Amino acid sequence: MRNALLVAVVLVTAVVAVAVAVTAGDCDSQTAGTAPSSKPEAGAASAQTAVASSNDSRSIFNRACASAAAGERDRAVALFSQAAMGEDELVAARSCYNLGTLDAQQARDLFGNEPAAASPQTREEGLSLLLQALGHYRDSLDLDPQQTDVRINVELIRLWIQRMKEIWTQRDRRDQRRHLDATAMIEQIEADQRELRSRSRALLDQPDSAARRETVCELGAWQQLLAEEMGTLERTLLAEPSVSEASLTDGPGDTSRPPGDEEATDDAMIDLVDDAQETMFEAADDLQQGPLEEAVADQSSAVELLDEIRLSLVPFYRVVNDALRMQRDLIDAVTPMAQQATAPPPREVQDVAWNQQFVVRWCQWLPTQAQQWLHEFQAMSEGEQEGESPPPAPSEGESLLGGLTRCVKVVCRTAPKVHDLASQAAADLNSGKPALALPKQREALALLEQILASFPQGIAQAGRQPHAQTDQDESAHVEPGRLPSSAAIGSVPGAQTQAGWAALPTADTTKRLEAQSQGALSAQQAEALMRQVRERQRQRRVLERQFRAAQEQTTTVEKDW
Repeated sequence: MRNALLVAVVLVTAVVAVAVAVTAGDCDSQTAGTAPSSKPEAGAASAQTAVASSNDSRSIFNRACASAAAGERDRAVALFSQAAMGEDELVAARSCYNLGTLDAQQARDLFGNEPAAASPQTREEGLSLLLQALGHYRDSLDLDPQQTDVRINVELIRLWIQRMKEIWTQRDRRDQRRHLDATAMIEQIEADQRELRSRSRALLDQPDSAARRETVCELGAWQQLLAEEMGTLERTLLAEPSVSEASLTDGPGDTSRPPGDEEATDDAMIDLVDDAQETMFEAADDLQQGPLEEAVADQSSAVELLDEIRLSLVPFYRVVNDALRMQRDLIDAVTPMAQQATAPPPREVQDVAWNQQFVVRWCQWLPTQAQQWLHEFQAMSEGEQEGESPPPAPSEGESLLGGLTRCVKVVCRTAPKVHDLASQAAADLNSGKPALALPKQREALALLEQILASFPQGIAQAGRQPHAQTDQDESAHVEPGRLPSSAAIGSVPGAQTQAGWAALPTADTTKRLEAQSQGALSAQQAEALMRQVRERQRQRRVLERQFRAAQEQTTTVEKDW
């Protein structure tokens, strides 16, 4: 970031080098056709010009230079604009040049010494002035294409604007991420990475062109910024020990962990973050200078690593809703493929198979996650640890606890079946057989809806909302410069999806949900209780770390015998 700011400052200095104070004495040589200087041209009128009409373009140009030198910018702009309309093309070219110089100087003064810290309003005003300056410089080149210094200024301003937009975007992202917890942060990063991958894949079949190369370069810059955000995620994880113990166990059913293994779990999480960041940097390098196919492959690996991190943070009921949404989108994507008389494009089928593997992975983790969350909620309800918030009222707590117990049993019984069906569907898709995959996908969707139907009503409603909206309402707005994410987690690019994070249940499922016990909690109450579970996990880790640190300390005992 510091290097980027230095580059920006250098560019600002270079741009406004043409915008230093206007001096007298240069106008005659410039209008006579000599090489242009890096300063706005000025000079005294020649004897012939002095006796010319006041409306003569050269006389107007000289008065404009004098006004600029005296700091009368508005008058200088008006006179230069008038001179630029004259019939003398050389004077018109120099007038356009000086108009651009005055705009660039005003932008420099507006941004000050720290353009990276400019407010949104200052950015908008400054960029407007620089774009105005570019327009004047290009008008000058149209009249006199031999002006090398004008071409240099055009390129410097263009590069400065491009770099400062990247810096502002990174700064805005960093400021917003500061208000998010680790879960909301990883959800946003993964959604952005999916969008980047989708855009990069769309370029694979396009012929080489200047527009394609420019788009690839822009995607590379976005990929670089996104990779740099992983450092913020790592710092947030270290400051907020919220890694779910169940998420990094060996497999379904393994809910126990050896004492003191939490540190190893956190180390594994940080290793995943580092691996994801390295892969994202490699994708950025490939976009800038390597084959696009390699960039897409690295982006795919980055999404998989980010999803593994996310699985360790989100509650199991969100994973169920992600799987529901993904599976429905996959069916929407595969249905037309299965109905086509001709084979669909292999690249499209492979992409659907790649997305199908996420449902496979999520269903592999679901039983372990569900059991762990139930265990934590039971412990909280029974008040096993001291110093915690009081447990919920018996009627509400017992209702939710009973519902969670039934739900976890359904998850442990049904998720492995969904895992097997999704695995078989992915294998069929990889073999280019969407017609064989479609029935298995539909059966998997029906089983996922059974899991959703087993949720207590409050949990089912809470699971349909993204974490950033539930726990971080103050950050629900779209951040400045952020990629518009049409490829949210649990969705397939190109498929017709329903609004929200999770697909809505079917009519039969809705009826079953409405038939739940009258004592079921609201979505807000259920989410509040789940927050207590997450907070309990965090507090326990902090206490265990403090206890282990106290055990490792050596204390000097004064002997009095």
